[in-house]
Amino acid sequence: MWSVEVEERLSLKVIKYTIWLAILQGLMAVAISFWPVSLIVASLFLTTMLYIYLGISQHHFSQKLFTRTVWEYLTVGIVVLLTMLVTASI
Repeated sequence: MWSVEVEERLSLKVIKYTIWLAILQGLMAVAISFWPVSLIVASLFLTTMLYIYLGISQHHFSQKLFTRTVWEYLTVGIVVLLTMLVTASI
């Protein structure tokens, strides 16, 4: 997150976003641990979620966050989520 707003000091906004995104990613990791999916599928899901969080945050920080951008990230997330649900062993 710090590379979007390169300054001498980290701003409080960057620190807050980083902490919240880390908590959100940790909660996703805990939630995915209860799903009966392989390690590869779980890794792909968590990597995609991190891609979505960081991508949207980066566009927000650079003040280029548009509705179309959010939909593009959400589409990627939905496709990966559906793939994960289809490949889950019941």
